[in-house]
Amino acid sequence: MGTSILFNADLPIIGDKLVLYQEAMEKGDSIVKLDLFNPVYLLNIFIFYFLLIFHETITKNIKYAPLLLKVYAIGLVLYTSLGFLPVLSLRLSELYYIVNIYMIGSLYYTIKPRWAGLLIISMICIILYAFGLPHMGLINIVKL
Repeated sequence: MGTSILFNADLPIIGDKLVLYQEAMEKGDSIVKLDLFNPVYLLNIFIFYFLLIFHETITKNIKYAPLLLKVYAIGLVLYTSLGFLPVLSLRLSELYYIVNIYMIGSLYYTIKPRWAGLLIISMICIILYAFGLPHMGLINIVKL
């Protein structure tokens, strides 16, 4: 309805884009749909909790792991808390999900034998990529 402080802020370019996104969402023209039970989000939550359980093991090998986990958590929270505007929610959460690249790689230190760890990391990356294609506008490439 345009009553949010984000839409009424006097931000020259960003405020106008947010208003346009909100209007597109209200009309039903919005491409991005927020779903808290989509496989990508659920996989990210599972990975986060798995990394949280094994944070001591990961911190032995990666000294910035606690900071990266906090940034990862911010991305998860932003996805749900900005649900009133799916485009902003998705873009900001993916901005913070950039640590995903590093944190998924850190699963290598928690799974033994090492070949199984590499196999699981590869499968996770393929799944995230395949389910992430619709958000990139490439929905016709993979039918899931």
